[in-house]
Amino acid sequence: MKKIVIDLNCSETNYEEFLQGVEDFLKNNTNCRIVLVGNALQAKHILSKRNVSFSFIDFYDVKETLLDEDNPTLVLKEKRNTSLVKSIELLKKDDETIGLISAGPTGGLLISSIFHLGLLKGLKTPSLSSVLYSFTGKPFILADCGANLEVDVQTLVKFAEINSKYAAALCSSYPRVALLNVGKESKKGNANLKNTYEVLKNNSQVNFVGNIEGFDIFLDKADVILTDGITGNVVLKLAESMAKGFKGMFDPLINEKKRSDIDSLIENNFYYSSKGGAMLLGAKKPIIKLHGKSDASAVTNCINRLVEINNGLN
Repeated sequence: MKKIVIDLNCSETNYEEFLQGVEDFLKNNTNCRIVLVGNALQAKHILSKRNVSFSFIDFYDVKETLLDEDNPTLVLKEKRNTSLVKSIELLKKDDETIGLISAGPTGGLLISSIFHLGLLKGLKTPSLSSVLYSFTGKPFILADCGANLEVDVQTLVKFAEINSKYAAALCSSYPRVALLNVGKESKKGNANLKNTYEVLKNNSQVNFVGNIEGFDIFLDKADVILTDGITGNVVLKLAESMAKGFKGMFDPLINEKKRSDIDSLIENNFYYSSKGGAMLLGAKKPIIKLHGKSDASAVTNCINRLVEINNGLN
């Protein structure tokens, strides 16, 4: 039976939301086991109070946690007994385990995925890829969105290839790949972007549609948008900030009956965390980076996404 590992220790809700998400998933799915890594006694206590059966749950007891303020390189030696590293080791050693969900620090996940799990051939680093939604409601992938602050031409091209496969499994059979730039013309941008444009233009593995500008990001012009981690993270946070701002502006103008519908529409389309986390793509098995404050529905969505990706890639 397929398994999904969940690192509990970086949850900021005392496991409550993460375990509620697991419970909600198991209500409708009995073809996948969930492996919970963290304080096993605490997790069992919470689930028992809710009368949740352990039939499809395994527990792996780990007390130590990698903190946001820790140097990410500590996962190589001093912090190898943390729930994050142990989760990745479980992911690596079991062929039936199809993915990992963790709210651990991005840097720790990045380094652990490289040194403890391994990367796909030809990659130097994984892509942190987030699913966003256009104004038409269609999903698209933004990569990188915060893990790799500087990305060279070779890495951007590899990101284009692996995110095309992700998009094909998730949202589009022939995904359009675009390069985020300051203009649509091929000669726009810095040397890195110009060179990447030329390489992608001649890459038969990618349906490259050229450059895309900032105002086109949410207009369904591409299924994969490539950029560096700094720019991608700014786009991600700006989208969520604007959505929250619009909610605040519109709420006083909308009657109570319509307000919840509009709030849900904004959250589902522009809060990247509402659909789950960002995918650390390019490791030998998929890892989802979840926010520590994520609610139960985000956790359930992440589990379902790993199942969908596994089915799609197969």
